Amino acid sequence: KRVQNIQSIPASITALSSESLSKGNLTNLVDMSDSVPNVQISGQGGLPNIYMRGIGSGMNYAFEQSVAQFKDEIYLGRAILARAPVFDIERVEVLRGTQSIMFGKNATAGAINTTTKSATSGTEGYLSLGVGSLNERKIEGAFNTDITDDWSARVAVLDKSVDGFMTNDFDGSNI
Repeated sequence: KRVQNIQSIPASITALSSESLSKGNLTNLVDMSDSVPNVQISGQGGLPNIYMRGIGSGMNYAFEQSVAQFKDEIYLGRAILARAPVFDIERVEVLRGTQSIMFGKNATAGAINTTTKSATSGTEGYLSLGVGSLNERKIEGAFNTDITDDWSARVAVLDKSVDGFMTNDFDGSNI
């Protein structure tokens, strides 16, 4: 693998930068599927189905997924991880079509590769606070600093909570 310009690669690739993810308020891969052509992530009962160009594993969760998911080049074996929150992301690459040579591991329909931000030299950071409906509260932040001349460290955190939209009749709590 080597770094290349995306326009010189003869493959169907969509890359989303961290700026485009934050502008579109895309908090997980399910939200991202509305912004990427030929990718559908939907599901019933909280379990997503991932399809690229109409090819996917469907409702049989015993099989490996036809659309492979990777985070920092580590394979994520189950589609439910598409609902995991994405934060402190450098880019998301969506590669349509068979990707078994580049990624291996059953990338029959395509691959979604998420890359988190790496530690860089210098001191920087950010903090983001948010509120929403159903008493949603979100705190996201990252801090990057130099440890020595050759070593840097980066710490990123996310805390998100939201009340349920149904009421438990037994104890009155939101679920």
